[in-house]
Amino acid sequence: NHFTPDGFFLAALMNPASVKLYLDAGMPPDTPNPDTGDTLLLSMLGGSDASPEQRAAVRELIRRGADVNRGAREGGGTPRARAFCCADVVRALLDAGAKMGGPSGQPGQTAAQMLMNTAIAFDKPDVVRLLVDRGYPVAAEREKLLESASGRPEIEAALRGTAPAGQPAEAPPASRAPSKPPAE
Repeated sequence: NHFTPDGFFLAALMNPASVKLYLDAGMPPDTPNPDTGDTLLLSMLGGSDASPEQRAAVRELIRRGADVNRGAREGGGTPRARAFCCADVVRALLDAGAKMGGPSGQPGQTAAQMLMNTAIAFDKPDVVRLLVDRGYPVAAEREKLLESASGRPEIEAALRGTAPAGQPAEAPPASRAPSKPPAE
């Protein structure tokens, strides 16, 4: 059987579970779409919600080495700028080396800024918290971000570094705590 890029994209978009089958058969994770030149990673990101199957397929592409910093052929949008809907996908992109200061495809905005603004607009507090935890420079844009987040207490609290009213503050993730090398 011969696997083609057209088949890869069509199968993946119709049934995200097929991504693993194509990758197992040897299709490179950064295979470009013959029509647009964009990779499947870019094509699968960008909706206001992603099904668990789509998120699993995206994480599989990342795990298999998809270039997390490759921009779209038109407009330069990147996976990290399109992943606003899912904290697990944003986490996988960042863990795989996505550069937050890179281009977003929008003039004057970094990928991190576009991701933050979109996460706020679509009310995704888990993505906002993740970006803050990963070092997003909130202080430089605090007033503008808080204005955008007005009326969304979870996002406002994440931007201020506090817990929403009535909820206990979360401890920082263990992975962020300073670690000492093991004693020998």
